[in-house]
Amino acid sequence: MSAQVQPCPLLGSFWGGGFDSISPLVHSGDQTQRIDLVVATQHDSHADLDYRLLARLGMRWTREDARWHLCEPEPGRYDFAPLEPMIEAARDQNVQIVWSWMHYGCPTFVNPLNENFPERLADFGARHLEWLQAHGIADVLVCPINEISYYTWHVSTLGSWYPFVRDEGHPLKERLMAAHRRCYERAKQILPGIQILMIDPFYYAVGSEDDPDSLEEAAFWRNAALEAADRLCDWTDILGMNFYADGQVECYWEPHTHHYDRRMLPMDDPRRISLTEALRLFRERYGQKPVLVTETSVRGDERGPWITQMTDWAVAALQEGLPLRGLCWYPVLDVPDWGTLKPGKTLEDLHISHSGLIHARRGPQGLERILETDIADILCAQEARLEQVGCGERSERSPG
Repeated sequence: MSAQVQPCPLLGSFWGGGFDSISPLVHSGDQTQRIDLVVATQHDSHADLDYRLLARLGMRWTREDARWHLCEPEPGRYDFAPLEPMIEAARDQNVQIVWSWMHYGCPTFVNPLNENFPERLADFGARHLEWLQAHGIADVLVCPINEISYYTWHVSTLGSWYPFVRDEGHPLKERLMAAHRRCYERAKQILPGIQILMIDPFYYAVGSEDDPDSLEEAAFWRNAALEAADRLCDWTDILGMNFYADGQVECYWEPHTHHYDRRMLPMDDPRRISLTEALRLFRERYGQKPVLVTETSVRGDERGPWITQMTDWAVAALQEGLPLRGLCWYPVLDVPDWGTLKPGKTLEDLHISHSGLIHARRGPQGLERILETDIADILCAQEARLEQVGCGERSERSPG
């Protein structure tokens, strides 16, 4: 093993599991509705059970969103009572919560394109931190805005998420990055020891060697995907990487549209890169800035092999001295397949996507939770491998 090893996991275990808590306001046909996956999965009323199942998976950390639209129901009036079940369940199970302040959603009286948006989000974050302090929670890790780049793309390209404005990608992204910086400054004043996380998808585009223009197009998308990290690195303690299979694409010429389009690379395409290689790219760009894989998952029977594959790559990264500090399965609890929402439908009408490690199915009393023991066994074995590599040399030097 390399003499360079990472310290023991940042958050109590290498593998964590996030509860999907997105809350965008969406247009669907002539309807506008709030997608709130915490309500849709009854996570708010089943937090105690959900965290007990998380602990049975051996996961000591999770991701939650403060759900800005709910906790600031009117301008300047804050009510964080909806988060009480989560922090109580986390305390009972010795699980650390990694918070987001804006996971695609905000109140309708706040507009992310407005000049005052950075201060509005920083005000909300400051009140959340004060609330956590009042509950005796001082060890805090927060992501001010989840997936700045993806949210910008979705709003500007599709126009179906609030603030429902197309072709405003540049000013929107600038405002979001300004908000991240302001949140960092305000948070450090309140809790100097807080760690600020910046999360974006890992997006790797390639082209074809026989089409130089496609290579140029691919380079554009690779750089665009890292723009927020590049510009916010100095206001970030930990970089978050959302590593999904569909985040690696090929740029190709679409003759019917007369421009380049992108499609997911086949899983066996040799141009794909591993998590280990992705972490090398981050080290080249950001030095030894710590990295959390804040989201990864696949569906159905591929979950076990993907846990093992991700662990293989993570072990190689740790042995190489790459700054990986943890992996998060997201979502850890099955959720309705919100990407298939159609006009006239609600989340209750949708198929439940079987991508979590805690299976959910609809029953007479609501969503029933089922923990699959074979998945738990695989996860336990892979966590042991990571801890042996990541803590081995330190444990030998400091046996207590």
